[in-house]
Amino acid sequence: MMTHSLASALAVLLASFSLTSQAFAVCTTLVKGAVAIEVKQCGVVTPEATFKGDAKYNFIRDLPPANRSQFLSTYRGSLISGTVTQSQAIRQGISDEKGALMNEKISAFVPASQSSCQAILGKLIEVELKQSCCDGGGTSPCLLNTGYYLTQVKVSDAKGGGAVAKRSPEAQATYTKVKQALATKNFKLAAGLLEGLRGKGQLDVQGQFQLGVVYRDLDKCSQAVTILEPLHQ
Repeated sequence: MMTHSLASALAVLLASFSLTSQAFAVCTTLVKGAVAIEVKQCGVVTPEATFKGDAKYNFIRDLPPANRSQFLSTYRGSLISGTVTQSQAIRQGISDEKGALMNEKISAFVPASQSSCQAILGKLIEVELKQSCCDGGGTSPCLLNTGYYLTQVKVSDAKGGGAVAKRSPEAQATYTKVKQALATKNFKLAAGLLEGLRGKGQLDVQGQFQLGVVYRDLDKCSQAVTILEPLHQ
């Protein structure tokens, strides 16, 4: 049930991305360089679930076990959507375009080794962006309807328009208790504390994501989906 809920949440996010020229640019005009992105949406990519059941992914199933495991590992991470607020990236082509993607809304893949939704959702991140050549192959992250691959992910000190608002001392004290509850796997207590913040209108984007994950850990899948779905709209 939990896997189904996560897959459903990711499906909502994937459905919001169209196959645009930004996602599948001609391979002679690829983008590469440092950018800053306001992360508006984020979905966890579990490749075993994401690529299950669709005939177009049968080639993955047919790979030898070792090769299949290696292939799936390249898709383990997070799929984000957000606006590029700063860009030193260059679109290479006949004539190089500096400041590529500036003010554009893009989707991009963040490998699990680089960061997580919990760490970056609702924040401004500084990253190195590299666009893969999506010419019909399965190179990561092309099967996720984007060619943008992010590394060197760092949460920026600067405030983006969608950055998490500063917490009140009272709210911060509650979030500290939530952290302590999660450290001891007391998910019921953590849910109660987060719901208290929610009732007072003090549950920020990070807290909302935490609450959804807590409900998932409590095997309350319908409540987890209700909490997480607005983050993917």
